[in-house]
Amino acid sequence: MKFLYLLLFLCCTTVIFAQEEIEEEEIEVMDETTPVHSFLRVSPSLFLVNSSPSTIDYEFWDHDLSYPDSISGSRDIDNMWTYGLNFGFGRLIGKSTVINLDNHIGWGSNGKFFNYVGQLGVGREFRFGEFYIQPILSMGFVSSIYNLGTHPSNNKGYFQINDTYINNQLTARLKSRAVTLSPAVLLEYSIRRNISVFGKISIHYSFWETNYLSFSGETDEVDEDGNAVTASERIDFNHNRLGFYINNKKIEEKRSPYIPYNFNSLLIQIGVSFAFGNEVYDEFEEE
Repeated sequence: MKFLYLLLFLCCTTVIFAQEEIEEEEIEVMDETTPVHSFLRVSPSLFLVNSSPSTIDYEFWDHDLSYPDSISGSRDIDNMWTYGLNFGFGRLIGKSTVINLDNHIGWGSNGKFFNYVGQLGVGREFRFGEFYIQPILSMGFVSSIYNLGTHPSNNKGYFQINDTYINNQLTARLKSRAVTLSPAVLLEYSIRRNISVFGKISIHYSFWETNYLSFSGETDEVDEDGNAVTASERIDFNHNRLGFYINNKKIEEKRSPYIPYNFNSLLIQIGVSFAFGNEVYDEFEEE
């Protein structure tokens, strides 16, 4: 509930600020029958993933064949969700068809979980007085990173990956990618000709997903600016240098059924829409 109150406060503040800006400027009165063709939408957003709490355990050995070193760790993961900002753009094609592009960037689990959601879709706009309803069908892409922990070397003081020596603490990250099909409904209320408030709910059905681990850290090398060079290595679950378990089940496939999420999810947005650009269509008639 606190998050929803924050959403409403941010939206109302943005609308009031935008209205004051418009009142202070001298603007040309537009013909109300001329359609506006472009829309910039900004909103707080909440991304809820279909997931279940789980415990992840892992152990990883470095690439030094003569004197191998290892790290190990455990992480309890709650339900996966992120909150952040969504930036969207819409373009009216013809009288009522709208092309939409949305981008959600969010964080969760006290900053340990980060994800990006991108959607490109087509919608159909219906007007009821000052209200607009737009059903939308989009293709989406989800990219996520979960920080599993940072570990020192157990016995050598460095960690060797890809013929590079990590001499600072090594960080383990669980990374996931998924493609989704996303039906959505957008409801918009026009406050002024160029300013509206809107709410949007989209459901994501994932039909392709891949998961893997990434290990990275600072090396003893420096770049031309004197900064430490960072090295990283992607490790699949079936790699012979990795032991990866979720709820005591050994994970060896990137789409294992034991992974406690599948990115079937819900994205909620409440925000402000700014319309701009006028275009007259020969066939346009005010209804």
